[in-house]
Amino acid sequence: MQRDFRFDIARSICLFYIVAILHLSQYLGQSFYLYNTFIGRLITFSCLGLFTFISGYLIGKKYTFTPTSSSKDILRFYKKRFIRIYPMFFLATILLCLIGFNSLLSSALGLIGMASFVTEQPKTLWYVSMLILFYLLTPLVNRKSTLWKILMSTSIIVLFCTLKLFIPVDTRYIFNLFFYCLGLVLSNINVCYFNRTDHSNTILHIAVIVGFIAFLLLTNRFYQNTPALLFTSTIGVLALFSLSNLLSNIHNQAFSFFISFVSYASMVCYMFHRFYYWAGLKVFSPGTTITKVIYMITVFTIGLVVSFFIQKRYDHIIQKREFTQS
Repeated sequence: MQRDFRFDIARSICLFYIVAILHLSQYLGQSFYLYNTFIGRLITFSCLGLFTFISGYLIGKKYTFTPTSSSKDILRFYKKRFIRIYPMFFLATILLCLIGFNSLLSSALGLIGMASFVTEQPKTLWYVSMLILFYLLTPLVNRKSTLWKILMSTSIIVLFCTLKLFIPVDTRYIFNLFFYCLGLVLSNINVCYFNRTDHSNTILHIAVIVGFIAFLLLTNRFYQNTPALLFTSTIGVLALFSLSNLLSNIHNQAFSFFISFVSYASMVCYMFHRFYYWAGLKVFSPGTTITKVIYMITVFTIGLVVSFFIQKRYDHIIQKREFTQS
């Protein structure tokens, strides 16, 4: 499958907002923490929804299962997903537990994929724990039949909405489950908005972005509740994707290199950035807000570079292992 540069841009946007803006703002004090504001939560949900949609869409393009798929095929998919994400996730979980960022109980529950169904969730890493469950559901949903995908996705979403009446299912889980399943469904449907990469959609993308800004301002003022948050965040996912489409028209070698670099390092950076921030503040703790912003941006930049080389080294180990086994 040919690499789609729009998705690299989208990953980069999501990473910068979540890691370098949202989470960094938390280290400046609660008065600066963007998640305490409605708009901050809205953009957070939009970024997470888009990142999850991309994951479902690309997996849907790469893997297809049928009723006759052997258990070996399904296990091969699980093995690839496990090797791709779990070792790094395990290491990040241990590190955040050792530095006291997450408790032992929440870390253990996160490692077995239960983070979305308990009250004590591991901070930050709950998202990776959630993705693991999505991967487990993928062979059941991602068949060749689009109708099957829609019916199974709807059934699973309704099931977890019903479970929420009895157990503490995280609202973020249901929200991201919708976008993961949407990615699986749209992976084999020719939808112009997602599949066209030429300039014909420029007006549409600009309209979606302007519409999101309008909804953002109106929702923030009049409808500060969970349904409004989820609905407006859905528009936000589309707006961020539209922004990624528009930015993909920039034909500049330096820009392309930068986006590819950030996208490649994004998952490792997300999993380990809390440890980077902790380590940075152990080395030096700035006194003023301005110096703290400058210092933490520096720590983030160093962490991003470190994450790139960690991912590079890890991929090399995986490829070497696969080569020796073939």
